[in-house]
Parts: sequence; structure tokens; C-alpha cells
Amino acid sequence: MASKKVKHRLVTLATIGAATAFAIGLSYSWITRETRQPTNESDKSISRCIIFDVATQCCVDWRQLEHLDIAVVVPPSINLEHAFAALKNIPKHKIIVCDTEEGVWSVVRHLRKDEVIIGGYELSKIPDDIYRYSVPKHNLSLS
Repeated sequence: MASKKVKHRLVTLATIGAATAFAIGLSYSWITRETRQPTNESDKSISRCIIFDVATQCCVDWRQLEHLDIAVVVPPSINLEHAFAALKNIPKHKIIVCDTEEGVWSVVRHLRKDEVIIGGYELSKIPDDIYRYSVPKHNLSLS
């Protein structure tokens, strides 16, 4: 008789412990979900891939982009000395030098950034599938 009573208490205690653990886990996931979601669209950081050319070299304040989520793709037609002089504030791991135009688009596909800034760079044709990976834009707006 005493054994049955002890067993019943253990089952009750285990059930209460499991329910408590479940409630704590559920409240923790609810709290972290609330803090992870941005309050509006402007709070989200937009990742960008910038194709470097003469237009972007002159019109972009590269110091302002230094801490943003960007990658700079240098196409084959650009003089590397001028490019690296203009991009001296950008960390080297964010600069990708391409040997071919196909390589430029391969990098854009691989990076899968939210936007790709084309600027004034004359590309023969924007591939049709680029829209699956990034949104092409001709100007850089940080807002």
C-alpha cells in the first residue's frame, strides 16, 4: 500500500516537473521571438552587392558604407589600382575582383544579397535569373 502511494507521488511530481519545464520553454521561445523581430522594415539591415565602376567610384561615400553589410565586385574592365585606392576604407574581405563578366554575375548569384547596385556599369545584359537572387538597382540609396 505504501509503495503505491510513493509511486503515485513520483508520477505526480514528474508530471508537474514536465509541465513546468514545458511552460518555461514556451515562455522563453515567446520572449526571444518578440525580441528578434524588427519593429518595422527600416530596422532590418539590407545587404547589398555593389558592382564597382566609374559612376559608383565618384558618387558613393565609401567611408559611410564601411560598416554596412556590403560586398564590392570589381569587374574586369576596371583598373585595380584606382579601385583599391577608392576602396581603401572597405575591408579587403568585402572586395571581390572578377576576371570575366560571367564571373561578376556568378559572384552576385553566389552572394545572394538583397540588392545588387549596378550603377553606370555597362553590362551586355542582366541575366534573367538574377531577379531570383538579388534586386538589381542603378543607384545606391541607404534609406
